This record gives sequence, structure tokens and C-alpha cells, in this order.
Amino acid sequence: MRSLILLALVGAALAVPKVQNRIVDGEETTIEQYRFMANLEFSWQGVVWTSNCGGAIITTNAVLTAAHCPYGDQVSQWRVRAGSSATASGGSIHQLSAIRIHPDYNRFQNDVAVLILSNLLTVSPQVGAARLAGASYILPENSVVTALGYGLLADAGDVSPSLKKIDVSISNQQACIDLYEELKVTEPHWPTIGQGNVCTASNANGGSACNGDGGAPLVSENDIIYALTSWGKNCNDDKYPIVNVLVPNYIDFIIGSV
Repeated sequence: MRSLILLALVGAALAVPKVQNRIVDGEETTIEQYRFMANLEFSWQGVVWTSNCGGAIITTNAVLTAAHCPYGDQVSQWRVRAGSSATASGGSIHQLSAIRIHPDYNRFQNDVAVLILSNLLTVSPQVGAARLAGASYILPENSVVTALGYGLLADAGDVSPSLKKIDVSISNQQACIDLYEELKVTEPHWPTIGQGNVCTASNANGGSACNGDGGAPLVSENDIIYALTSWGKNCNDDKYPIVNVLVPNYIDFIIGSV
């Protein structure tokens, strides 16, 4: 049986610029459908804030994201917008009290982090916690998961004004590894795909995560966080899959960080 983990919400009865990644060729959705979705905003000086990454609410004071998003930054340079379908308005804004990056993070390896909020989220029809895929919750090749994000509509394109979603399929892992290892012969800067990753292919229309969706969740069964967008060669690339963080591989770190 696949294991699921639902972190209890505190007080609630519920079981540069920065590198970006965003949804290409997706469809608009609403925060009410994915109320765990969070938009992570970055500012150099705390004056102008821009959408830079995505995340998933896992308790009333913790958001799961990719480590490459806040790595090397000050806590004060990031904040969380929760409860809004719009990219840059609405919902509630939350400052951070801590950034907990996986201790073995290195160049997209172990690319997972937990952000601790300085004040508690208020649970509502627009704000709630996701479930987490446990260590034995492993989906087979060709399974469909839904990628979420507020990001760019194309490589070097415009930022989406609202939350988007797109269904993508889990790729053959060895084929994905082989493609990127071959690419590294001529472009050695690409990261290495490890056991903590899962690859996803563009959908039939070429849609995928893209710049600005880094750290945003890929979900199974509507609210189970199975993976987090991490990196890839191009948006909507027919040859090279998107490489994601496999949440079941990091469940102990995640639980220990909240």
C-alpha cells in the first residue's frame, strides 16, 4: 500500500535575478481547487517583490519548496503569498522566520527546503494543507501527475497573471538519466540525476513546467505532493524531460523540519 502523510495543521481540524521555472501551455485553475499552493516572492532590498518560485503549504506555518530557490539568501529576502489565484495580488502575505535547506543540498542534488512562516496561516476555502507522498508512495512510469505554477507562459515569455496547471507523465527514469548524461559530454554543467529525482515528460501539446515554477508541486490525486519542480534543459522540450524532486525520498527530512 502506498503511504500518505498528512501533517496536522496547528489549531485546525484538518487530517541575481533568481532562477525561475514556470508552466507552459497549461490551463488556468483556482486556488480553491489547490488551496495548498503558495507563491514565493523575492526582493533584494524588501521594496520591490517579484514572483520567483512556487511551494506547497504543509502545515499552518510551513511551506515546502526547492532548495535552489532560497539557497544563499537571507530570510528577509523571501515571503509567501497564500490563498490567491492571482500571481501578484490578493491572498495573505507572510514573512519567514527560518529557511531549512536539506543539509546535503549541492547543485540541485537534494533540492528540497522547508520555509517556516513568522505567523500562522488562517485555514479557509482558499488556504489549507496538502498531503505528502510517503516513502512507499512510488508511481510507475507513464503515471499522470499535475504540475502547478504561477510562472512564465514560455521560455523568455510573459509571467502568467494567475495560477496554472498542466498534466504531465512520469518518464522512464533510466532514459532520462541517459539523455542528460549524453548532454553532459558537451555541456558538463548540467546536474546529475539521482535517486531523489523523478523525470516528467511534456504533455501531448508540448506543455510543461517552465521558468518560475521551481519548487512548485506536482500532485497526484489532486492534493498529494509527489514531486517538486527542480530543473530541465528547456521548457516544453520534446526530448529532454523536466527533472523534479521526488518527495517520498525526502519525507524524513520534511517531517523533521516542520
